[in-house]
Amino acid sequence: MGAQVAVAVTLLLMGTLFARSLRMGLEAELGFEPEGAVAAIVDLGPPLDYDEERARAFTRTLVERVGALPGVERVGLSRLVLAAGSSSSDNVRRPDAPEVADVNASYTLVDAGYFETMGIRVEAGRGFTTGDAKGSPPVVVINRTMADRLFPGESPLGQRIEGFGQEPAEVVGVTAPGKYAFITEQPRAFAFYPYAQVFRSSMALHARAPGAEAATLQAIARELRSLEPDVALGQAGRVEDLIGFSLYPQRFAARLVGAFGVVGLILAALGIYGVLAFQVARRTREIGVRRALGATSSKVVRSVVGRGGRIAAVGCLVGMAAGAGLALVARGFLYGIRPLDPVTFTAVPAVLFLVAVLASWLPAQRAVGVEATVALRTE
Repeated sequence: MGAQVAVAVTLLLMGTLFARSLRMGLEAELGFEPEGAVAAIVDLGPPLDYDEERARAFTRTLVERVGALPGVERVGLSRLVLAAGSSSSDNVRRPDAPEVADVNASYTLVDAGYFETMGIRVEAGRGFTTGDAKGSPPVVVINRTMADRLFPGESPLGQRIEGFGQEPAEVVGVTAPGKYAFITEQPRAFAFYPYAQVFRSSMALHARAPGAEAATLQAIARELRSLEPDVALGQAGRVEDLIGFSLYPQRFAARLVGAFGVVGLILAALGIYGVLAFQVARRTREIGVRRALGATSSKVVRSVVGRGGRIAAVGCLVGMAAGAGLALVARGFLYGIRPLDPVTFTAVPAVLFLVAVLASWLPAQRAVGVEATVALRTE
């Protein structure tokens, strides 16, 4: 029974840690607003093999048509869906200050309407405009994390950065930090380049349509088929659902381990109840003698419940030790919560102990109900 309690404590500790980590991830500050937005990746590469001029004309027409759909407030383009598990990284440097260490960063391409569509706040400078076109001076918008690392103590606006295989670009804006590949990631440097200056054949169309997400996705698919029947539409859905992919490990672990933990808790409670009920039945004569010699009901209850409590206490201690070891191993899957979270490591054993005491209390009540004269005649 002690082993069952230990296993139940271990599983429930891990399940609770993953569940709390999942909740912290869902409440994390993303740096953009996924609610009410949908996204769909449109790939004009092989086998369609659109050239740059044709692809740009296609996306321009698509953006215009989607922007005219009922319920659509804003439309924008991006190379990827933020926090949906994809990113491209490179070392970024300051060509004017080689003594400053390179910064590893990720990036995406966006059009002039993307920041407003996704609610990305530009803290300093500006976002992109239609003037940031091909042939105009290269520009880039960076997040505050990159600004602090590459330009400590100075304004990044008007400065130049180099990386991602692009020519040096002038920093024209700084955005608030956010999540870019995974919700659970640590703060990372990030850059936005204008799609009008850097071409890619695959782009993610974003549309903000609060309350009309499903209808908008269907309409986007129709518009795509009318423009190009053979175009591939990938990773389409509500942005909230797409970014949920990055929390899949925590979601899966919380459900699976938590379910096993609940089963273990039930089995442990039934086991303790069954063992103690059997022992009470076997000790009926002994309990009768004790009652005849003056043992009070409270003493009998303490005797039975104390035995169940000792089993539960030992099981909880062993389970906490095992749970602590597993939590330290799995710390990479936890977000916003310490592996040895004091709340979790206090609440879970306490619940298990109370359940075990309750399972012990029922046989104890049966023992109290034994009449001394009846018990003494029991063989």
